[in-house]
Amino acid sequence: GGETYNTSDTDISSRISSITSKAQSNWDSMNKTSGRTYLWSDLASTSNSADITSSYNRLKEMALAYNTRGSSLENNATLKTDIISGLDWMNTNRYYARTQYSNWWDWEIGSPLALNDIVVLMYEHLTATQRTNYMNAVNYFMPAVNDTGANRVWKATVVGVRGVIVKDSAKLANARDGLSQ
Repeated sequence: GGETYNTSDTDISSRISSITSKAQSNWDSMNKTSGRTYLWSDLASTSNSADITSSYNRLKEMALAYNTRGSSLENNATLKTDIISGLDWMNTNRYYARTQYSNWWDWEIGSPLALNDIVVLMYEHLTATQRTNYMNAVNYFMPAVNDTGANRVWKATVVGVRGVIVKDSAKLANARDGLSQ
């Protein structure tokens, strides 16, 4: 939306309200305790990979509100801290170099799509080490882009956005080549 959209426009204010409401709900229900074993009680499984993707999607909704001009959560320092803490927790406890379980789609498409978006949204607030750790996890689960249809497009998007984040021209070429085949 940039800096010029009119937050008084009813269509825009309605969308901002929706973004803020989802993020606030996710933030309110997020487990922020030290020693936590999950981020959300309904996404606590360590055998259902969809819980990883859903956790990243909730963090993404929070990051979107943090970055949305006109949201009451825009630039909220406590929200930023909780988003980053959630990312670090996910990288340590759920989405890192490990054996996949449950559905391959969550590991190779769903989770990395959401994680890439969060890193783009929060880029300036993350350390170089955090960005590297998150993108190393994405890279670990990203085989060559050799699928068909929507899976090919999603994987090329994952590889391409990751390539931009880490400034890896070879990954960008891989994403481009995956789409052109």
